[in-house]
Amino acid sequence: MFNFNILLQESMRLLVAEKLYPLYPTTEYRDMPINEINKCIDKFHKKNPSFPETVSDWAEREMIR
Repeated sequence: MFNFNILLQESMRLLVAEKLYPLYPTTEYRDMPINEINKCIDKFHKKNPSFPETVSDWAEREMIR
């Protein structure tokens, strides 16, 4: 289970590096537009369909932070 969590976090890091960092390289998570964060989360769900559903995508948002 531990290795699976590391892989998911790495996957999210790669998505953030690909999608959010070029747009907001010096901006902190709390200052990023919510619609860009949501796009990143949607892309994560498409790449990881077995990831469990969470209320308000809290787990995905924690991985982005």
